[in-house]
Amino acid sequence: MKCYKTRSIKDATQGRGYAGRINRPVSILFHCQDSHMTQVTNTPYEALEVGQTASYSKKVEERDIQLFAAMSGDHNPVHLDAEYASKTMFKERIAHGMFSGALISA
Repeated sequence: MKCYKTRSIKDATQGRGYAGRINRPVSILFHCQDSHMTQVTNTPYEALEVGQTASYSKKVEERDIQLFAAMSGDHNPVHLDAEYASKTMFKERIAHGMFSGALISA
């Protein structure tokens, strides 16, 4: 499935730079070929309240690992080679540690 992420700035009148981005609400739309669409809204820090929750799920596939290895330059065989990884303490391939960080910041 191919998905495309688009961002829509709702209030472009605020300042530039990091400080301006914090206070500016941003909507992110994910358009997927199977016509499934999810909307995620960025909430400004000042609007966050105790007890609020958010969730995100993604099935990590082989292509994700291969692309992350190519983009990050991390070609450690524990991520890419099942035979090598089977002889490590993990006993199987593992995803790159920063891959999860990349998902959170997406």
